[in-house]
Amino acid sequence: MMILISMTTTSSSIKITSGSAAAGGSSDELVKENQMLQERYQSIQKQLSEMMSERSALKEELAQIKTSFSTIKDRMGADLQSIEEVVPKNKTTNNI
Repeated sequence: MMILISMTTTSSSIKITSGSAAAGGSSDELVKENQMLQERYQSIQKQLSEMMSERSALKEELAQIKTSFSTIKDRMGADLQSIEEVVPKNKTTNNI
């Protein structure tokens, strides 16, 4: 049985053609199988599109988190620096 499947990335069509009349299946069966494969291809394309959208959203969220983390880290560094100016390291706070 010779069945050729051609898929193009620019269009969403899948074509199945039989190499001879004795391919083992009727033309109605081939049409049904072709339709099933087209639906499956469309489903996969939709899932891929959804995943790419989710990836973009997660990428943006990660960039925001990195920026927030950097800002918090800088603030903590500035706070520590201002504390060190008030209380020098070589002085002890407990005078016993």
